[in-house]
Amino acid sequence: MVISDSRPPQRAAPSREASPAAAAPPQWKQALTGLQQNCQRTVHELSSNLSRLQSGVSRQLLQLQAPARRTHALPLASLSQSAAVGASWSAGSGSRGDGGLVSREEVGRATWTFLHTLAAQYPNKPSRQQQQDARNLVDILTRMYPCGECARHFGEVVRAHPPQLASRAAFSLWMCEVHNTVNRRLDKPVFNCALVESRWAGIECEDEAEGGGSACSLDIGRRRR
Repeated sequence: MVISDSRPPQRAAPSREASPAAAAPPQWKQALTGLQQNCQRTVHELSSNLSRLQSGVSRQLLQLQAPARRTHALPLASLSQSAAVGASWSAGSGSRGDGGLVSREEVGRATWTFLHTLAAQYPNKPSRQQQQDARNLVDILTRMYPCGECARHFGEVVRAHPPQLASRAAFSLWMCEVHNTVNRRLDKPVFNCALVESRWAGIECEDEAEGGGSACSLDIGRRRR
């Protein structure tokens, strides 16, 4: 006798293999992962750039500090020699520390400063003697000047444009125009002579002369004669 199995048939268990759609991470996770990677790369690049910048700044500081270190590192003998040279120059011995030589440019600048200052101090109403003294001074510079070539050229300029000595304004203007003539020859800038009184305003002198007036006024010498 065959006994039939009355139990209901069992269903097959579903397969545990995930579908491709279920295995892939959601899109927002992919985006987040990409963003994290980009941030890491950016931080790394910024760190590298900052390191290079710090190294460059350090090198620049070392270069700027090097002259100061070399100065402080001078032996005591060198410092003593430098001090001796400075003291002798201050004392008027004429030692410049470089053989005593003076460039033509230095002499020229000093001479022009003297001449422009003299013109600014020149009297508004000079006497005949003052006019003659100023003319003689200019004439002497055409012969007795430390630079022979410069003296010769200055003599040519003075002969072509004789000094104007009737007043302070006339002498100052003449001096400015002559200076410009020399500068043009040397390819140097020229000065606006309309501003000569503001550029060379005279010597600063706070002393008061006997009987009143400025001690630096050229009129003092005329009164004493």
